[in-house]
Amino acid sequence: MPNGLHKVAIEQDAAIIAVTHDEKILGRLDRIYRMIDGRLTDQADET
Repeated sequence: MPNGLHKVAIEQDAAIIAVTHDEKILGRLDRIYRMIDGRLTDQADET
């Protein structure tokens, strides 16, 4: 069950953008982008 900001994002049909170096939160995210050599890369593009 979603809570906090995730719940608001669903209710408002909005996105939450988080910037972090803490990889412990990655499992809670729907989509992950990484900055590699100054370029933003979708994690799905890395496979």
